[in-house]
Amino acid sequence: MKIEPIFIVGVPRSGTTLLRMMLNSHSKIAIAPETHFFRLFWANRDKYGDLKKEENFKKLWNDLVRCKYFQDLKLKDTQKIYKSLLNHEQRDYKNIFEKLCKEYAKQNNKLRWGEKTPGHLEYLEIILFFFPSAKIIHIIRDPRDVALSYKKVPWGVNDVFSVARLWNRYMNIFKNFKNKNKSNFLEVKYEDLVIRPKDILQTICAFIGEEFEEQMLSFHFYSKQYIEHNEPWKEGVLKPLTVSNVGKYKKKLSKWEIEQIETKCWKHMLDKDYTLLFLNPFSYFDLTYKKIIFHSLWFFRAIFRKANKIFIRR
Repeated sequence: MKIEPIFIVGVPRSGTTLLRMMLNSHSKIAIAPETHFFRLFWANRDKYGDLKKEENFKKLWNDLVRCKYFQDLKLKDTQKIYKSLLNHEQRDYKNIFEKLCKEYAKQNNKLRWGEKTPGHLEYLEIILFFFPSAKIIHIIRDPRDVALSYKKVPWGVNDVFSVARLWNRYMNIFKNFKNKNKSNFLEVKYEDLVIRPKDILQTICAFIGEEFEEQMLSFHFYSKQYIEHNEPWKEGVLKPLTVSNVGKYKKKLSKWEIEQIETKCWKHMLDKDYTLLFLNPFSYFDLTYKKIIFHSLWFFRAIFRKANKIFIRR
C-alpha cells in the first residue's frame, strides 16, 4: 500500500504550526518542519543544472546542508543520506525532498511522512506533479488576526495591507487548485480547529486515511521534541488550546487597519463566513458602478468629440 504524503500550507501565522503539532501527536504521522525546499532549491534549479552530474548534485547538497531549514530537521546521519541520494538511480528533486522527509519520519519512529511550509501553497503544481496522490491541508485564519499576528514576529510587517494582499492571493491560488483536484485538498479554518478541535481533527484524519487518536488533543505534551530552536513565536504550541486568539484583532487593530484589510479581502471573507465590521460590500459595489458609469461617459464623450471634429472637417 502506497503511503500518501501530507502537506500543510497556508498564509504564515494562520495556525500551520499548531496543526503540524496536532498531527505529529499521532502515533503514525511525522510532519517535518518548514523546509522551503521548492522555493530555495527547485525554483533555482537552473543554478544547479543536471543533478545526474555529480558535481552539480554536490553543489546543491552543500547549499542544502548549510541552510537553516535543513538544520531544523535535526537529521543524525547526514553523510549516509548523502551517499544514498548520490547513488540513487533517479537523482532528482523529488527523491531528495522525499528522502529528507522520510528520514525525518523514520528518526521519529513514524510511518507516515509529511511537511509543513506555508509558502509551498505557491508550488502546488510541482508538488502534485511529484506526488499526485498527496493530501494537502490548507488552513485559513481571519486575515485581521493574521495581520495582528504578523506584527508580533521579528520577521513580520506592520503594514496590514501587504498582509491582506498576501492572504487574498493565497486564497485565490488555493481556490483554483481545489476546483481542479478536489480529492487532494481539505480546507480547515483555524477558528474551527481551536473551538472544535476533536471534530476538526476527526475530519482531517478521515481525509488522510488515519484513525483519530485522543492524544492529538494533548499535542502540547509532545510538541517540545518537534519545535524548532530559536523560534520563540511558535512556543504557543507548548500550551493547551485557547480561544483567546480568536478575534483578538478587535482590541488590538485600529479601525483604519481593519477597514484596509476588509476592503482587500471582503469577497473571500464573506465566502468563508467571516463577519465584516466596517465595510459594507454594497457600498463598494455602488462605488464600483459609479466608476464604470463615469469612465463610460468619458469614453463616449471622447468618441463624440472625435467624430464631431471629423464631421466639421468634411
